[in-house]
Amino acid sequence: SAVGVITSKTVGAGLYEKEKEYAYTVQILFLGVGLLTGLVAHLVRDPFISLYGISSQAQTYSRQFINVLSITMIGSCYQAAALFGLVKSGGDISFVFKNDTIFVFLVVIPSAIIAYLLKAPAWVTFACLKCDQILKCFVAVVKINRFNWMKNLTRDKDGKENVAVAAAGETEEQSEG
Repeated sequence: SAVGVITSKTVGAGLYEKEKEYAYTVQILFLGVGLLTGLVAHLVRDPFISLYGISSQAQTYSRQFINVLSITMIGSCYQAAALFGLVKSGGDISFVFKNDTIFVFLVVIPSAIIAYLLKAPAWVTFACLKCDQILKCFVAVVKINRFNWMKNLTRDKDGKENVAVAAAGETEEQSEG
């Protein structure tokens, strides 16, 4: 994404304060896009379902699933873009992998299995399968606003690794001087 390219270039150039400003701005943008997308999905739900000649039971299920999606879209737009566009592109590559793995294997799959075994309605099981999209938002907000994800992984002109952690607020020139 464009945010990922801008983030990696900004962090790679050692412009950490500028990246902090970008991070605040894009978080608001991602949240706004998520809210708008979720609202639109909810508003077009019934007209969209009416395009199909389906039974009333299928219409009910469709409404329930779209309701879940209209809520989880908010989280998806924020957390996926923030974690991949900022955190991963900003140099903390392993965090996103660990975060996704923990949520899938410790939250999503177990909760969906429990919902299924308890014979919960289909929309509840579906919500369990999508719950990580909302829960990861809390992790993303904390991780991003601590700014410990900014790591300069670029090489200098001589080919030497330039691994400076931005949370310390240091560029290579500052640490040498």
